[in-house]
Amino acid sequence: MTAVEQTPETGVAPSTFRDALQLRVQEAQTSLAAAEALGDPLLAQIAEADLADLRALAARNDITLP
Repeated sequence: MTAVEQTPETGVAPSTFRDALQLRVQEAQTSLAAAEALGDPLLAQIAEADLADLRALAARNDITLP
C-alpha cells in the first residue's frame, strides 16, 4: 500500500496540502518578522508557536519546508 493510499480521505490532493502548508509557514515567518520589528514579544511568541506547529505537521506528513 502506498503512502497516498494510507492517507485518510480529506478531499485535498497532497500537492495542494503541501502548497497550503508552505504558504502558512511563509505567513507565520512574516508575522514573526513583523512582531520582532514592532518589538511585540507576545505576537512573536504566537508566531513562533505557529511555526513550530506547522513544522511538526510538515514532518509528520514527510513534507520538506524551505
